[in-house]
Amino acid sequence: MTPTYRTDLAVKDVDPQLFPEVSGLTSALSDCDHQAEFEFGLELLIEAITVRLKR
Repeated sequence: MTPTYRTDLAVKDVDPQLFPEVSGLTSALSDCDHQAEFEFGLELLIEAITVRLKR
């Protein structure tokens, strides 16, 4: 299965009845710098692998 990225969907369009947790995080999710978050996570993963390999 190939992941897809849809630009026609927005967090604000999520039905709060179906997904109350997601709709409650609307401001946090829409104000997020996704590229910066991805790079941060990638750096953490690389650092963790490096530390593990040195053991």
